[in-house]
Amino acid sequence: MGKNKENQEILLLVNRFQTFIQEGTAGFFSTEELEDLFWHYFSSLDLDWALEVVQYGLQTYPYHGFFLIRKAQISLADTQWEECLNLLEQAEILEPNNHEVFLLRGTAYDLQGKTREALKAFRKAEEMAHEDKMQVHAALGHFYQNREKYATALHYYKSALPLAEENPEILYELGFSYFQLGEDEEGFKVFQQYCDDYPFNEAGWYNLGTICNRLNRFEKAKEAFEFALALDEQNITFEFSLGNTLLNLNQPEEALGHFLEAFRQEDGNAMFATSIAVCHEKLNELDVALFWYRKAADLDPHLPDPQLGIGYCFLLKNELQPAHQYLSKAVSMEPTNADFRYHLAETLARMNREEEAISQYRSALNLDPEFVEARVELGNLLTDMGYEQEGIQLFRDGKKIHFNDPYFMYRFSGFLLEHGLNEEGLNNLQESLHNNLNDLSIFEEYHGDLLLIPSVKAIIDQFRC
Repeated sequence: MGKNKENQEILLLVNRFQTFIQEGTAGFFSTEELEDLFWHYFSSLDLDWALEVVQYGLQTYPYHGFFLIRKAQISLADTQWEECLNLLEQAEILEPNNHEVFLLRGTAYDLQGKTREALKAFRKAEEMAHEDKMQVHAALGHFYQNREKYATALHYYKSALPLAEENPEILYELGFSYFQLGEDEEGFKVFQQYCDDYPFNEAGWYNLGTICNRLNRFEKAKEAFEFALALDEQNITFEFSLGNTLLNLNQPEEALGHFLEAFRQEDGNAMFATSIAVCHEKLNELDVALFWYRKAADLDPHLPDPQLGIGYCFLLKNELQPAHQYLSKAVSMEPTNADFRYHLAETLARMNREEEAISQYRSALNLDPEFVEARVELGNLLTDMGYEQEGIQLFRDGKKIHFNDPYFMYRFSGFLLEHGLNEEGLNNLQESLHNNLNDLSIFEEYHGDLLLIPSVKAIIDQFRC
């Protein structure tokens, strides 16, 4: 039977049932028809009509356990725990071997935080389910995830994956478990295989894209989000995620269209407005960016990102007083954000408030010891302010962390040479050229004057040959 014909038949059945209830017309409904009606209403979260179906079923077929179980399910959805458990006791008398009785009982106990009782019921359901254990395993996955036992939750969610076509929540929970365990490589393989097997499940593509973003595989993430959006064109989350991925790919103009569409669908969303502003900022359209950052700040005065954005735009325009005002506000709203403190430090340094800038750079680096730009700027500023040994040591400590980072290595080489540490500087430059010759432009941009030194020129020419 085709999908359209199925939909037509259920709509006719719905119309007949609702006419029967509302107008009291004569009618008869088989158990199969009532089951179809129940699932139609319940899946649409129309609990009132689902209850009408169940009440009619209980009156007409008092010994058919399905209706007691479904009434318990409605009570569960309505957070009526005790009523749910009482109904399940009655249902167990009619259908003592039905694993759904124990599955729902376990869920009710789980939602009440009764761990021991819930696990006992789930294990009983698993034992009774025989070959069809996937629904029970989905519930067990949720049970263990709620208790932060993510490895066990992952095991059960993977077992329940075939159910994700009808219950996409399993895919989202699976993705969350991989994130919590830091096992994104395995997650990538699982979701890639799932999308190969079920190419028309948008939740599969979305979760694949999310994991690819975490792995910095942005081209693959873009492809995954495009598939998800093609399958569900009105999904704002997919739209927004694709926009973020395009930003990661340094494609702000393309990202802008997706953020604008997301904002069109939900025009009160401050986060969407902020993302639109970021695109304009990256396109160097600073006045337009300021408009959108201010709009975001008006929509949500408690969101720190628009304050940061306004401040940073003023910093780019070299309007230091308003930049300081807004960046200080952003830091006060989110004091543990290393990026916020870094941009405030930049502003303070330009305002010749060096000691305050040093304090903010230190805070940024303490919050994120791998913040390479903060280390470089702090090292330079300390040295310029006469704390030369501390600045040098900061760079040397940084090499232990950033030895594979061409930005740090070229900046460190230039720093050493500019401060007369020629042998160490030339050795670092040689090491940088050996590992990252293609990034020599970093050295040229920040330390161009050093290219005139014969020893520096000779080393570079040697690697260019």
